[in-house]
Amino acid sequence: MQLLIFVVFAFLFEGCFGVCPNGGRAIGVGCNNAAQCTPYYNGISTCYYGCCCTVPVNNAGICTDGSQSSVRCSAFGQCSTGQTCLNGLCCRTTGNEWQNACGGLAAVASCINGQCGQGFRCTPSNYCCECPVGRSSGRCNNGSCPSGFTCQTNGYCCASCPGNVTPYGACRNGTCGGGATCRAGNICCL
Repeated sequence: MQLLIFVVFAFLFEGCFGVCPNGGRAIGVGCNNAAQCTPYYNGISTCYYGCCCTVPVNNAGICTDGSQSSVRCSAFGQCSTGQTCLNGLCCRTTGNEWQNACGGLAAVASCINGQCGQGFRCTPSNYCCECPVGRSSGRCNNGSCPSGFTCQTNGYCCASCPGNVTPYGACRNGTCGGGATCRAGNICCL
């Protein structure tokens, strides 16, 4: 315990420079939350004891464009400027998010004032999809869906992570980052 206190004290005393306790490098910027670090580093970063630090790659989820992120989100507007919330991860905005917004599938439209037409759901990325996260398995069959999916009020079978926890991105070529597992609906769950 004394060693941990010494490491944290030494880290704070150095003023956000050097090696962070998570194994990453200090970016040299102070913070209160991880979203504040993203403008200062073109990779995965987090806020650790008030200092922006890089995050070792093995802790990160995979965005649909192949980049990595460890910043979680569950609603539109939670990510930093230049980022979009895609399937539970703040991912850099490329202008092509619509192509993979629905668990790796293309969105049908953009949301208008948080709404979508024709029974589609407005996702945290502000695109209209059949499900709030991930891919649907199609329409519900008299209220029934395949294993791993549940019938939603809009009539589509949608997946969710155990305990209805926000996914850690969408599966990319059948794999997930950060120790997550690819599940039904092409979502990554921890």
